[in-house]
Amino acid sequence: MNLAIRDIRHKMSRFLLTAVGIGLLLMVVMGMAGIYQGLSEDALSFLERTKADLWIVQRGTRGPFAEISRIPWSLEDRLYAVTGVARARATPVTA
Repeated sequence: MNLAIRDIRHKMSRFLLTAVGIGLLLMVVMGMAGIYQGLSEDALSFLERTKADLWIVQRGTRGPFAEISRIPWSLEDRLYAVTGVARARATPVTA
């Protein structure tokens, strides 16, 4: 313990710079986690508002939140043939 304290006193600037760097790194990691959690919560709240049991997205796209799906209008009619589908809608529900 004595050796560590002597080393810190001898190279105080390096110790402080390391402490600031680790603090900034921790701040960035926590910020990224918060941003990810906010985006996930926003996407899930949209899905919960629509109360959709089945969500259909065009193949080859990155999903409903990243790109627009261009699904043929005839697919809406075909969805009524699926057992349990009472209502189909081609456009998203807005809040």
